[in-house]
Amino acid sequence: HFLPIANRPLIYYQIEMLERAKFKSVVILVTAVSTQPLEKFLKEYKGTLEIIPLTIPDSLGTAEAVLHAKKYIKSDFIVVSGDLILDGSNLRNVIDVHRTKDASVTILMKPLSSLSEYPDFIGLEDVSSEDNLKKLIVYSPAANTSSSISILRASLANHPNI
Repeated sequence: HFLPIANRPLIYYQIEMLERAKFKSVVILVTAVSTQPLEKFLKEYKGTLEIIPLTIPDSLGTAEAVLHAKKYIKSDFIVVSGDLILDGSNLRNVIDVHRTKDASVTILMKPLSSLSEYPDFIGLEDVSSEDNLKKLIVYSPAANTSSSISILRASLANHPNI
C-alpha cells in the first residue's frame, strides 16, 4: 500500500480516486507492519477525506477485515483493494446505477487487453441485515476470482434485481 509509484505511495491513488468520486470518509485497514507507514502518510495528507486508520490482525480475508470496521459503517460502503491503481472515473456512475436499480449485486468487468494481464471488477452485495452491514462494493483483481461467478439460486430468489 505504501510502495512508491511515481513518487507517491500506492495508497495515494486510491485516496485520490475516492476524493474525485466525492466520498467524505474512508477507513484504512492495515496490519501492524503497515501502521508506521500509514501514520507517515496521514501526517503528509492534505486532502478532503476524513481518514480513519484501523489496525487489523494479519491473514484476514477481505470480508473478515471489513467486519473489523463494522462500527464505522453506517450505510453503503466501498472496499478498494490496496494493491490496485484504478482510474475510477466511472465509480460514482456505477454506484448510482446500483442504487437506481435497487440491485442486490452489481458487477462491472472489463475485457483483457494487451495492456492488462487481469481485469478488475466491482461487486455489490448484501452482507448482513445485522449491525448496519447492508451492502458492500468490492474492487478486486480478477486473479482472485475464477473464470466464472457462481450465484446460489436462493440468492437469486431472495434478490431478483441482480
